Amino acid sequence: MVDKMCVIWVWPNKTWEKATGIYFLFFPFTVPLLIIIFCYVSIMCVISRRIRNTHFEENITQRNNRNVFELAKRNTMITLLIVVVCFVVCWSQNQVLYFLEIIGFNVNLYGPYSQYTVIMIFLNCTVNPFVYLIKYKEYQKALKELTMCKRLSDRVSEVNTISSQLDSL
Repeated sequence: MVDKMCVIWVWPNKTWEKATGIYFLFFPFTVPLLIIIFCYVSIMCVISRRIRNTHFEENITQRNNRNVFELAKRNTMITLLIVVVCFVVCWSQNQVLYFLEIIGFNVNLYGPYSQYTVIMIFLNCTVNPFVYLIKYKEYQKALKELTMCKRLSDRVSEVNTISSQLDSL
C-alpha cells in the first residue's frame, strides 16, 4: 500500500515510467497509423501507374480502363481518409491522456473518461468492416449472400447455370 491506496505496480524510477509511457504512446498509435497510410499510398501508386500506362493508349477499351482506374483511385483515397479519421478519433483521446500523464499532469487513468477512451480503442477494431460495407458494393453483396438475404430464385438460377455448365463438359 502506498498513501492508503492499493498499488499494483510501482515504477522503479521516473525514467522508466516516462520511457514506458513514450513507448505506449508511440507504438500502439503512431506505428499502425503509419502502416495504414503506407499501405494506402502504395495502392494509390499502383493505381496511378496503371492510369499513366493506359493514358497513352488510343483505343476505347483502354480509355474505359483509365476511367475505371481513376474511379478506383478516388474511392481508395476516400476510404483511406475515412479509415484514418476513424483510427485517429478512436485512439487519440486515450493517447492524449497518456501524454498528459507522461509530461506530469495529474490524470486519473482509472476514471470514467479513461475507461471511455479504452472503449473507443476497442471500437476501432470493429469500425473498418462497416466502413468497407458502406463504401463498397462488393461487401454489401457478400453480406447479403452471407446472411441469406439473397432470393431463393436467384440461388436456384445459379445452381441451374452451374449444373448446365457441368453437363456441357
